Amino acid sequence: GKRMEICLLRSVPYPNIQFSEKSDLLVEERYTDIGEQRFTYSIYPHHGDAVLPVMREAWLLNHPLELHKLDPDSEGTMGRRFSSLSVSDESIVVHAIKKAEDSDAVVIRLSETVGGAKDVLLRVAFRPTSVWECDLNETKGQRLPLQHNEVRLSFRPFEIKSIYMTF
Repeated sequence: GKRMEICLLRSVPYPNIQFSEKSDLLVEERYTDIGEQRFTYSIYPHHGDAVLPVMREAWLLNHPLELHKLDPDSEGTMGRRFSSLSVSDESIVVHAIKKAEDSDAVVIRLSETVGGAKDVLLRVAFRPTSVWECDLNETKGQRLPLQHNEVRLSFRPFEIKSIYMTF
């Protein structure tokens, strides 16, 4: 068909609250979306099965690029393009890069997004001293072999992985 529809809002009570005659809540406070609402939507025309391009565009729409001005007195230079991290397959998404909770290590969270098993290369700009798989609590598991600044990762469909790196 040639018809598109969009449902923007619906008014629902706060979850799990039991209202009674004795409730302190005003009628207006019982609903999560009363008042002015702002939203962004996008139309992305495409042909055929375009899961990866649609997911990429959705990600870019919902996670806009943030720029941070560098201190002009800092030492060193950076080229016009720089990537601290990259993955060899577009279906693997990097969700987070963070400092580990209990050390100066870096934890990288990734997932496979289209439902296929994948073998990929994770490249980092600075050579780690060690790389481990870890769980969501950052408990180290299997140590991963490192070649130069790359580590090979294998994903099952929709698998989430956490990688623990020391530098």
